Amino acid sequence: MKNLFLESLVTIPDNVIVTIKKKIIRVKGRFGSLEKKFYNNDILILLQKKDNIIKIHSYYNTGDKPAMVRTIASFIYNMILGVTNGFIFKMRVVYSHFPIIVKGNLDTNSLDIRNYFGQKKINLFYFPNRISFDLSLIQDKRIILKSKCLNSLSLSCNSIQHYFRINNKDTRVFIDGIFISEKSSGHQ
Repeated sequence: MKNLFLESLVTIPDNVIVTIKKKIIRVKGRFGSLEKKFYNNDILILLQKKDNIIKIHSYYNTGDKPAMVRTIASFIYNMILGVTNGFIFKMRVVYSHFPIIVKGNLDTNSLDIRNYFGQKKINLFYFPNRISFDLSLIQDKRIILKSKCLNSLSLSCNSIQHYFRINNKDTRVFIDGIFISEKSSGHQ
């Protein structure tokens, strides 16, 4: 079915400044600023300053255009939520036999993970500058990652979880790994 017009609205809080120029959206808030480029020629992104609303329009919708409109709206909403509250992902280090050693380095913004499943290899994970982590809870086998950008934070956490996944073993017996235990918005 073809819809002639599709619109999605995103409301802007009072403490957030949004600028749109040539489909480049900049959002500034309490925790800094974020920028995202949307170069889809068929979708219009309009800012109405008097109503504090961003309108995402699409005409002659067929195929995946309705999904694209909603995706752009959720990207903008997550950017606004990130600069006002921020995002926190908590990861848990789980092992049954070989203790996994996790060390953080704030200078290089990286995690050093050793002795995973008895391996002697040192695994280094470098995070983008937008992501910070808490070193106080690493001894409790918890890693807390904070960022204002949900995309970079979730991609980094999922790459760690995916890398420390046991293959070709029974997952009911071999539970070693680093897993995402909690996702929340808001710095504490």
